[in-house]
Amino acid sequence: TNTGGIPTIVIEGETGFLLPLEAGGKAYAEKIIAAMNQPGLIEKMRRKSYDRYKEILNWDQWIGEFKTRLERA
Repeated sequence: TNTGGIPTIVIEGETGFLLPLEAGGKAYAEKIIAAMNQPGLIEKMRRKSYDRYKEILNWDQWIGEFKTRLERA
């Protein structure tokens, strides 16, 4: 759901999909069916998600950023 901090993590159409808070089950089902009907899309999104995890969404990266901010403070 496109709320809170989720849009800072999920890149629409690249690492996942963001639907509005008011979206119902039908909207989710349509998005899933559309994605499944695009050959290779799910695999491409899976790879991009994993790459994003390795680059910025892991504890080692968090610790490095935290240390940097502590040193600046």
